[in-house]
Amino acid sequence: MTDWFDNDIVPTTLDASHTAGAYIGENGQICAWPLRPLWTDNGTTQNCVFDQASCDTWVYDFSAYKLPLYWIRVCMEFVDEMKCWGKVQ
Repeated sequence: MTDWFDNDIVPTTLDASHTAGAYIGENGQICAWPLRPLWTDNGTTQNCVFDQASCDTWVYDFSAYKLPLYWIRVCMEFVDEMKCWGKVQ
């Protein structure tokens, strides 16, 4: 997060700690939205990939509301910004 703030280096993953289950105490990685994990090598290698179908499940059309729902707009702008950075297709 420091590199993102200080040096404008956007992370592709965020650190996470397992707090329960078989992996308690171990570190893991969470893909930055709108990327999602794609596991290969029998579930041992994680790659963060863009998947339009997955992304579409998070972007909703609330046409019943006359006012904009700003969190949707922010998310959509984030996706557009990621496209500009060449991070997603």
